[in-house]
Amino acid sequence: MKKGLLVLGVCLLFAGCGNKVVCTMTEEEDGIKGTMEVSAPVKDGKITKVDMTSTMEFDSKETAEAYCSLAKGNDKIKCNGKKVTMKDTMKYDEAVKKDEFIKTAEKEGYKCK
Repeated sequence: MKKGLLVLGVCLLFAGCGNKVVCTMTEEEDGIKGTMEVSAPVKDGKITKVDMTSTMEFDSKETAEAYCSLAKGNDKIKCNGKKVTMKDTMKYDEAVKKDEFIKTAEKEGYKCK
């Protein structure tokens, strides 16, 4: 019993177990595979900010480069070969309940854990 509590305590302390919601969605259309991930830290059962990562993988490097040329100067977008990645953080004016966040994300097609 003590060993189990110790492991749980270490997990909570170092990994933040149970203190973050991660939702992902993948779609593929017209030669573009898109993956969205939203990660939200949970404090007191509520969420106040969301970190978002969107990755698009194109069939060709030329198409990816053409897309990236439209985003020049945007430091949130990174281009690497056939992949284009965008990272951003969104803060809520009012905290959102964890259960509401998950319900809304799953309604939009995300899978949450």
